[in-house]
Amino acid sequence: MFDEKGMLTDRARGILFWISMALIAIVAISAVLFIFRSCSQTLSPSRDAVLIISPSDTFMCTGDQRQFTVEGAEGTVAWEASEGCSINQSGFFVASSAPGRCTVTASVRDARQEESVEVEVIACTPTTTPLPPTPAPTATPTPGGVVLAPDDPQGDVRTAAGGVPAAVPVGVDIRSASVASDLSVVLQPSAADVPEGLAGFAGEGDVLVWIQLYEALPAVSTADIDWIFALDLDGSATSGRPAGSSQTGIDAGLWDDAVLALDGDASGYSTYFLYWDAGSNVYQVGANEVRYRIDDSRTLIGLAIPYDTLARSVALTIVPGAAKGRAGAVVYSQGVVDMVDLHPE
Repeated sequence: MFDEKGMLTDRARGILFWISMALIAIVAISAVLFIFRSCSQTLSPSRDAVLIISPSDTFMCTGDQRQFTVEGAEGTVAWEASEGCSINQSGFFVASSAPGRCTVTASVRDARQEESVEVEVIACTPTTTPLPPTPAPTATPTPGGVVLAPDDPQGDVRTAAGGVPAAVPVGVDIRSASVASDLSVVLQPSAADVPEGLAGFAGEGDVLVWIQLYEALPAVSTADIDWIFALDLDGSATSGRPAGSSQTGIDAGLWDDAVLALDGDASGYSTYFLYWDAGSNVYQVGANEVRYRIDDSRTLIGLAIPYDTLARSVALTIVPGAAKGRAGAVVYSQGVVDMVDLHPE
């Protein structure tokens, strides 16, 4: 390989040249393959990234409303509903006014993800069966001068059709709530008017409402239950959702403008906030700044939301002294109202 002067021969230099070129080619090909593989992984969605829509296949009454959610999305979700039904881009669904079947679709176009569920819309207008009169205990005035409604009798939960249910899930039977006999509600009660279990829960500038139950809530709800507080924020019979249009009956006598709720199911407890959109005649999903507290006895539920959030969301002027409300515990079965307890009845 070396000549008599110690220099590489022409043949040796040629071999080294081609060896160097081969190594450079191997490095270049490896780099190209690495870049191609990385781009492929970036552009191709994971086969495991499947959208999961909740609730899944469900039944709903004509004109009823339901919040859909989705898990597993790798980007912004676009919602669509087949003709006759409607859904906004927050997943709030309104069933058609006539029986039939609708398809709800969630998609993430950039990630090429898409999933659909079927909604069976059925005609189911609940009827109300009058409850037998029950002697009411004497109402106790609070320091603020508000006379709360008497405690509801235990065992007054009714099915959606007005009958007596065979079994009632734990935590549905309402004992009392922060609403008076005439449905008036103090949106920002003084500390003296707040139950001991909610002391210090709501801060200055918060709206606070509460529901008390006969039975303690379990750590995980045994059924799909919503503890709801419907609020008529201006006391007007011309603004808000038309009185009596809800399948649950919680709006009887109310033109409610907003709903604060605690939702409990097998996955745990969470809150939601809805406000009435008079332009589209549906509830819209508001900024979920609702906080909740379940006291140590687990029979008292407190719901709080900043007053400013409420005021910004509703298209009306809140009149605190005229505000009204009603509390309710609503049990759903496959997306349809199964049973309900209201306060006051």
